[in-house]
Amino acid sequence: MKKGKSPREGAALLGYTARWVLTVIPRWNSEGEEGIQDHRHEIDVSQPLLSAEQQQELAKALQDPPEDGGLWSGPKVAQWMQRPFGCEIAPQRGWDSLQRVGDSSRVPRPQHAKADQEVHQALKKTARAG
Repeated sequence: MKKGKSPREGAALLGYTARWVLTVIPRWNSEGEEGIQDHRHEIDVSQPLLSAEQQQELAKALQDPPEDGGLWSGPKVAQWMQRPFGCEIAPQRGWDSLQRVGDSSRVPRPQHAKADQEVHQALKKTARAG
């Protein structure tokens, strides 16, 4: 901070958090004004990351459980997608691709190991007719 202010004081002046001020200061020091400008509008996210062939390959891969077990999720799909691209892909983009191929991360409700399904069904509330 140029005038000897702490990040917390600078954040209060600018209306940001101290953490964000600490993130922005190195960018300002290394790149100047260009380092703190919003470049999100320059990125074309309208095009899917995966081609039609790759989307089919992903849909096929989603039929099997992931390599580490469990269920498919955005981060797991992003990790799978990194293979053809060879670059880092954000977990959100994995989630976008998961939805684009018509799937979602559905986690089944947990059930107690000793639960009796017949008793559970008998106690379940049902909608009344009329």
